[in-house]
Amino acid sequence: MAGHGCESYLAYGSALVHFISKDQQRQQDACDLKEQKLAAEWQRHALRGKLPRPGKLKQLIRQGVPRDLRRWVWMETSGAAQLRAGSVKGYFERHAKSAQHSDQSKEARRQIALDLPRTFPHHAWLKTEEGQLKLGRVLYAYCMHNTTVGYCQGLNCVAGFLLIVTESDEDAFWLLVALVEKILYADTYASNLTGCHVEMRTLGSLVQSKMPLFSDHLARVSCDISMFATDWFLCLFCTSCPSDVAARIWDALFSEGPKVLFRVSMALLLKCEAECLKFDNAGEIMQAVKQATLTIHDREELMKAAFNDVRKFPMAKIEEIRQQQYSAVMAMLAEREAIRARREERERQQQLRADKERQRREEAEREMDSGIDDLTDAERLALELRVGLKKELINVGQGLRQVVNSVHGILKEVPGRMQVTYQQAVGSVQDRAGTSNH
Repeated sequence: MAGHGCESYLAYGSALVHFISKDQQRQQDACDLKEQKLAAEWQRHALRGKLPRPGKLKQLIRQGVPRDLRRWVWMETSGAAQLRAGSVKGYFERHAKSAQHSDQSKEARRQIALDLPRTFPHHAWLKTEEGQLKLGRVLYAYCMHNTTVGYCQGLNCVAGFLLIVTESDEDAFWLLVALVEKILYADTYASNLTGCHVEMRTLGSLVQSKMPLFSDHLARVSCDISMFATDWFLCLFCTSCPSDVAARIWDALFSEGPKVLFRVSMALLLKCEAECLKFDNAGEIMQAVKQATLTIHDREELMKAAFNDVRKFPMAKIEEIRQQQYSAVMAMLAEREAIRARREERERQQQLRADKERQRREEAEREMDSGIDDLTDAERLALELRVGLKKELINVGQGLRQVVNSVHGILKEVPGRMQVTYQQAVGSVQDRAGTSNH
């Protein structure tokens, strides 16, 4: 099978490294041709400097925005242009510079510095010194602008893709502000990813209602939907799909909001459902979904499936499910925090006991060393025996404590094991009874 490196066919360069078949290349070319036919209509609106009326705008955007107009369309539909116009002059520049010297952003700067070279490392421009500098400026400025979020891994990929498409660090910054603070679900990028957890559970609920067979299969093999979909909602498909496909998704996302993420997710899962049902373990399912998203090149077919094939679920329904799942997520996070606190308390108590035992040993050693030179040989021997006995008693005490803890753990499991043994015995008797009846 002949293949092409992705830089040879992706308008935005090599975001993801893989190869495509001739058939996939034809799909890509067909999508390009169809979008080019709309270019003249888009240009008329661009020359006027005004987007078409809402109904026409939605229709045009769902068919794809020309690459050379994407920056303008995204800034207008997302509200980023209004955010920028309403800010004080030099807002982005000032925040980008102040982050370099602020103690408040010290930890964020450390993590950003680690993530910069990991962000689309194969992209020809983004990996250059200029690309890394501009991406850093976007992320540094944002962590100073929104100190509540600061920096969260995933934002580097979103900012990187915005920068690749717009070629402007300031526009990328304002689009990032619009996404995180106006479009996506609140707290998606919080330190504990509260919002992302809610979105995963919401998606799971939608899959359960619209794809029950697939949902039941995932539950049966213990494959939580978050295992492959978290990246979709944190990186907005830009690290999962070819860049032209991701850009097409973002066209609709900026215009119609987060329902687009759910629709595209459902379309992708419908596409790979049959393949996933063949596998009986989570690893193979995750790989099948990953491969399906990485190799989808017909963006026209994907968007049609997302808006036409997926049964309707209005944003009001999504909001209703979100509210239901929010309480469950908060309870889950509270339990995680309680478990973490209990673990830390156990570790603290263990450390205290270890410190006390170390102090006892040190006191014993000091007792032996104190005035030992003034003792007779018999007295010195008696002291050494006493100190040695004390050390042994300490060691025995530690061993006994471990034995008691082990026995306690075993005793806790005995009732359950006895129940299992009882059930097995009953089953065996029933089997023999059934055999004798025959």
